[in-house]
Amino acid sequence: MIAALEQLTPGHKYYEPHGNAKRLMYCRDSEMCIHGPVGTGKTRAGLEKFHLCAMKYPKMRALLVRKTRASLTQSALQIFEDHVIKEGDPIKAGAGRAHRQSYKYPNGSEIVVGGLDNPDRIMSTEYDMIGVEEAVEATVEDWEKLTTRLRSRVMPYRQIIGMCNPSARTHWLRLRMDERITTEFQSKYEDNPVWWDHEKGDWTEEGREYIAKLDRLTGVRYLRLRKGLWVTAEGAIWPNFDSDIHVIDAWDDQQDPIQWHFADVDWGFDRPGVIHVWGVTRSRRAILVCEIYMSEKNMDWWCEVAVRLQNQFGIRSFVCDPSRPDNIDLLNHKLYQVDDHNCAIPGINAFDAGANVVRDRLALRPDGKPGVFFLRNALDEIDQRMVTEKSAVRTVDEIPDYTFREIKPGQRSKEEPAPGLDDHGCDAMRYGMMYLDYSIYAPENEKPQPKPGTADEILRISEFMERIRAGEFEQGDSD
Repeated sequence: MIAALEQLTPGHKYYEPHGNAKRLMYCRDSEMCIHGPVGTGKTRAGLEKFHLCAMKYPKMRALLVRKTRASLTQSALQIFEDHVIKEGDPIKAGAGRAHRQSYKYPNGSEIVVGGLDNPDRIMSTEYDMIGVEEAVEATVEDWEKLTTRLRSRVMPYRQIIGMCNPSARTHWLRLRMDERITTEFQSKYEDNPVWWDHEKGDWTEEGREYIAKLDRLTGVRYLRLRKGLWVTAEGAIWPNFDSDIHVIDAWDDQQDPIQWHFADVDWGFDRPGVIHVWGVTRSRRAILVCEIYMSEKNMDWWCEVAVRLQNQFGIRSFVCDPSRPDNIDLLNHKLYQVDDHNCAIPGINAFDAGANVVRDRLALRPDGKPGVFFLRNALDEIDQRMVTEKSAVRTVDEIPDYTFREIKPGQRSKEEPAPGLDDHGCDAMRYGMMYLDYSIYAPENEKPQPKPGTADEILRISEFMERIRAGEFEQGDSD
């Protein structure tokens, strides 16, 4: 097959698969998943097979998807165009990869690209092959719907291939492989010639550096990304988070309309800073409608973003990480030029209280729906640096691994999260949900509330913070 690839695509960038990547090339099973530690060449193997089949079977149709179309641009399409397709190949003609809808081959074959966040276009036709990049992001419903589109008869077999890093031990894809419904291939670092020299049987210089970097990971991220294990994070702070329930494609604004917006802020530079914009509905549910999650941005940049969001959403208050009052003052100065009152206020950074409030909002209410949702397309822009470092790129990526600090083997602190976590979005969310549930928007029968963003409100939050520190906080106390 590899020799056939060389004949079909003169000048193709040479690719020699090893280990399970090579076995993937020859397998014709209807469902497959190649998984393993980060950087082992899983996606490259799947894309090489797609390219080979597109050249070998004229007029075949394939689909390459990820949960969102934007994330596909920064991952699989970059690998496909930079490493799989030869330089100057007419297959890449037309729109750049950020706006590309398909790759068309001279023999009539086509590889369509898309996101599961826009299913109407990609589900409207039939395919011979489907590849799902970072398949753990998809739901089992997504996967099963995709399999119904494997109805083309150009190739002698039809196939869906998942490519991913490991996730929780109870993930539906892991269970599907355990039940032998999906054939599994586990990739290893030795499969990737960039890291492993097969002639010498030893690491390359780049490989030693890369592995040393991964060995600095900790906790569940080390077990998944370095060791390639499907493990569940123990001691989860928000164990009731379920992406199938809390992450949604759209909000039904007719049934429960969004009535106003607020934002929460976590400062950052070397590690990401975060701004969430929450829409609050008539039933007082919080909907994440926009998320800024970026590293290496200075305060001038963050102020410009906040002003843009203020103009776009009419945000009542920016509830900020209280550790940087200078940043809050600067943000207030910029926002004052947009509105007639300061609207950046310090949040309440009491970990246990904030964690409990978020946990309560994640819980299902009597109508079967939780008190907080995350729009799947809320992320404003992907931080490519975080993609390269295999770190979280949005808050929902952080939550499954957001765990309590272990103080002794088997004993976990109930007072603070574990060190070294991606927790920037989680911190911001704690400030925001405390503001929503225990600040100015109390039930109607309470006393009149101060105007958002005023000195009275800041004083009230400061007093409430002191009560928490003194141990007076009780769930349900909304005064």
